Amino acid sequence: MGYEVLSELSTTDQTIMSAINYHISQSEYVSISELADECDVAKSTIVKLAKKLGYTGYADMRETLCAGKEDEVSDSFLPLNTTQDEDTLDAATRLATLFWDRRHAKHVLASNICSVDAILSAYLARKLAMFGIYAISTYDYASIIAKSTDPGIALFFEHNIDQKAGAGSFVLSAFKPLFKLAQQEGYCTVLITDVVKETSTSQLTDEVFRIKPSYDSRYDFFAPRTIVLFELMLSELSRLAASHNEDPASLGENACSKI
Repeated sequence: MGYEVLSELSTTDQTIMSAINYHISQSEYVSISELADECDVAKSTIVKLAKKLGYTGYADMRETLCAGKEDEVSDSFLPLNTTQDEDTLDAATRLATLFWDRRHAKHVLASNICSVDAILSAYLARKLAMFGIYAISTYDYASIIAKSTDPGIALFFEHNIDQKAGAGSFVLSAFKPLFKLAQQEGYCTVLITDVVKETSTSQLTDEVFRIKPSYDSRYDFFAPRTIVLFELMLSELSRLAASHNEDPASLGENACSKI
């Protein structure tokens, strides 16, 4: 951005641009929430500035400004923003809050033996146990949900392995009754998906988290991008535990005692 353009901005706008450029120069990922706190402005002010400069929003502005860096990680592998419709850190905070608010309940994580969600659900179950959050990775959804006396989150994955098809090869049409059963039993249904178009599955779900799809047909990055979301969520869980004076180590022991 040239000096003549920057000079036409208000003092507040210039402060915001100086802050974001500093973070980019330091190879630091800064969310819109963090930037708003640092500059003491509303998030809407940052969005208005981005649109004033011709970007579609904050994420677009940040990624475009980062694109000029010679050491930028290729967007085809791991974009700075791994989620589709919202800032990744905001999405991680939202997901962490869902689990934290239900940390004493029992959760069900979808697991199909022959698909990527088996890896992701087992990974998340182990990580959540560190915070005393009991989650079972299973393909026997119906019996677990029906027997639960302390329902928490029922989490499912919807992954599009054929980008040309435009709809997920793992669209959970077969699980529709289980979504309804989970909701009837008091579960909060959560869907992690990289299907851009809204599906009947996402319409049934209480909370949807959209992962950026892989447009390069040579690689499938649904798993690593989802893990980035999970790792950021776990960092937020750690912060929440600290703010409530709860020791993650002792919480993990409590989770093990439930198994």
